[in-house]
Amino acid sequence: MSTSRDFDTYQAQMERAAALRKQTLPLNKTALFDALAAAGIKQVVVQFDGSGDSGQIEGLTARAADDSRVDLPKAEIAFHAVDWEAMAIVSHQQPMSEVIEEITYDLLGAEHGGWEIDDGAFGDVTFDVEERSITLDFNERCTTFITYVHIF
Repeated sequence: MSTSRDFDTYQAQMERAAALRKQTLPLNKTALFDALAAAGIKQVVVQFDGSGDSGQIEGLTARAADDSRVDLPKAEIAFHAVDWEAMAIVSHQQPMSEVIEEITYDLLGAEHGGWEIDDGAFGDVTFDVEERSITLDFNERCTTFITYVHIF
């Protein structure tokens, strides 16, 4: 098989996976926001940071309706993901905190692939239960330089 054909196959698989991943977001949002609302949580904010070819979640803060900090419930909820081998959506149960982390990483990868490379990026992902929305506040770092050449 030629390199060109290998790349075309890989590209087609990536596009199929991206299309499936778009289908998982509404499913995961519904399961997550239903569980957060049932637990009396109004907002979850995830802080992320990446650089030097690694990126991670730095922290997660959940707030109740009275704006007090609360712990996430330990209960597991349904999470929908893309199975690369079957190229299909699969569902399994996992802790709410892991679902939030998975959604955060999926959104970062989909919107800003390479957010952890070189200077990287940092920011917050806010899960607003009342609005049933997820907001990605993304700050990209970049190194710049100015070159002067003087010939005398």
